[in-house]
Amino acid sequence: MAVKTDFSHAELRAILADYDVGEFQASQAFEHGADQTNILLSTSTGKYAFRYYEKRLEDYVRFEIDLLHFLGNQSYPCPAPIQRRDGRYFALHNGKPYALFTFLEGEHEHRTDNYRLVAPALAWLNNLTCAYRPAYAAARTPYGAAYAWSCAQANATYLTDPSEAQERLGWFRVELATLQLPNGLPKGVCHCDSNRSNFLYKDGKLAAVLDFDQASYTWVLYDVAQMIYWWTWPDKGNIQLDESRDLVAHYETVRQLSDTERHALFDMLKLVHLVGIGWSLADDSFPNDKRKVVDLDVLGRDAFYDAIFH
Repeated sequence: MAVKTDFSHAELRAILADYDVGEFQASQAFEHGADQTNILLSTSTGKYAFRYYEKRLEDYVRFEIDLLHFLGNQSYPCPAPIQRRDGRYFALHNGKPYALFTFLEGEHEHRTDNYRLVAPALAWLNNLTCAYRPAYAAARTPYGAAYAWSCAQANATYLTDPSEAQERLGWFRVELATLQLPNGLPKGVCHCDSNRSNFLYKDGKLAAVLDFDQASYTWVLYDVAQMIYWWTWPDKGNIQLDESRDLVAHYETVRQLSDTERHALFDMLKLVHLVGIGWSLADDSFPNDKRKVVDLDVLGRDAFYDAIFH
């Protein structure tokens, strides 16, 4: 369940008193969402999504609020922040930010081919934000090699065997050094968390894109690579090249990749894997995560390009 901090009904009533959304009636934890506390609130006027940011600074939240306002003005299918009576869009509870958002109707689905709906939606997001640099962008995660390395170094300290830590870091550093990401790749806002729980569907269509908690201003190609990571590369299996090709083709129905982006996709996919490994370098998942990067190396940049684009 997506609750890390428990809220009493009295606390939720007090919070809702600062909004024009009616009287509190009931609350229920959302099933999805790993990092923050997310609660469905029912009031006398409808349903709302309450998010309590467990480990985010205020500017981190401001980025999300501003981004969702911008996207909402473009009719993008994402939650809208609810304004408080004092004019603000978030406040603090016990020193941590919280915000209230519209509740979007739809269902989570487990269809593996729903990337055909997700890819165009994220391409739309990337198109909308290519000329938009949101305020407070510096507060968000700078996905890149330096960031991945800093995460790996920090998490290596959790390994009790120093030689194992150095071995993992040594391999990690070598892989980072192989990345070829040219200057000038287009930037915009990426969702950066395209796992299947962050999308809702209704009547065979994508109804909502949820959870912009990890969104960042970075290379828009990062979203394409992340979709391959989440949708067409099973955790315990091998990359599905035919499905990956289909995913990219559906993305390109909305946003065409440049030739430079196409040639950089292999390295961006490796970066996505390395960022994830940096977050979990000390975990038991390391051997399997490393296997995927090794498999990508064995496939090679040219063969990957041919499989996706030829």
